[in-house]
Amino acid sequence: MGQSGRGPKGAATIGTSGNRHSSGELRDCDFSKSGHHTPRTHPGNTGCRCSTVHEFGCHEFWLQRGTKRATLDSHAISPKWCDPPRHSAGVPGAIGGAIANKLSSLGANVILTGTNKKKIDDLEKKLGPNSLGLIADLSKDEEIANLYNESIKKFKSIDILVNNAGINRDALSIRMTKEQWNEVININLSAAFKLSQLVIKSMMKKKWGRIVGISSIIGIRGNVGQANYAASKAGIIGLHKSLALEFASRGITVNCIAPGFIESPMTEALSDEQKEIMLKKIPIGNIGKPEDIANCVAFLTDEKASFITGSTVNINGGMLMV
Repeated sequence: MGQSGRGPKGAATIGTSGNRHSSGELRDCDFSKSGHHTPRTHPGNTGCRCSTVHEFGCHEFWLQRGTKRATLDSHAISPKWCDPPRHSAGVPGAIGGAIANKLSSLGANVILTGTNKKKIDDLEKKLGPNSLGLIADLSKDEEIANLYNESIKKFKSIDILVNNAGINRDALSIRMTKEQWNEVININLSAAFKLSQLVIKSMMKKKWGRIVGISSIIGIRGNVGQANYAASKAGIIGLHKSLALEFASRGITVNCIAPGFIESPMTEALSDEQKEIMLKKIPIGNIGKPEDIANCVAFLTDEKASFITGSTVNINGGMLMV
């Protein structure tokens, strides 16, 4: 990919995280079992309702621009993504894993964050020595602060932040509890704001940075039973547009991606009838792949996208055109 203008040398980070389900328990998320939109069908219904069971299995991605050397040598200059990309083992069936794999293959060091140590360790092993796994619950301010401090301690700076938090607590608005509302807003939206606040300070000093927020088609069109989720993902778009305006003059670009139906083991488990209903809603005629999202993230964080900020890229096969 393109030559980077300025910034530190080659390290990057990515992470997995737990997912709070409606029972209130924190259940481990697995990249390989997570998708963006998982359709639900109900007995007697002829239609398909779009619902996010849990988004990607990852809370956040923290990334630092990489170099060919992929070192932290403070004297290296003109960092660039590897071109062509280095080979890296994939993490199939997950957007989070696809993003981690893509950016790692381009020379980035990856910080993995999450609540399941084994899953973090496994992914860290796949990505190799230029990765770091950290346990973090993004609903807790002290753990967000610790995540940032440990990342800075190892990699000195963070040049790219991908805000990718996503949990759901579905209920009709009239029945939704305050706890259901607050949990989703805190993880999906508030954590993105807090992390952005932390990383922007160092980006401003270098006059270079990239922030990408992962929103959702639900954040644009809404969805029955997901007022909290839709509000959080619409908030992601509003937050990142505001950041784009505030920091454009400092060399920091801020954009969003709004995925639609994305391939995962969950979508693979659907019946043929369910898949047919789902595909009828997608003009392009197929479900998206995690790599579609990862490739867009890679582009938006490259120097070639330096004139793009405040935008939302809809990746949904034509399901929603805005």
